Amino acid sequence: MHGTGSRPSSSLLKHFIPNNLRSLLLALAIALFAVMPAHAALQALVIGNAAYTDGALKNPVNDARAMDVKLTALGFKVMKVENLKR
Repeated sequence: MHGTGSRPSSSLLKHFIPNNLRSLLLALAIALFAVMPAHAALQALVIGNAAYTDGALKNPVNDARAMDVKLTALGFKVMKVENLKR
């Protein structure tokens, strides 16, 4: 069943989109994908849960605070929560 799908054939695309326009669109797409990561925001979610009903843990909140400081220094926008409840 080749050729009966909903995808247009490449010759049909060539007919409707001239070579120079296809080249321009390809170059534009490559440029956009190359530039986007450079401007993307670095984001991090840091969760430190220590207050469990079975017993508290000693370090998770301190570790989360340390990760917050380090990631912020590296340029991340950090959202930090401690002892998150449902």
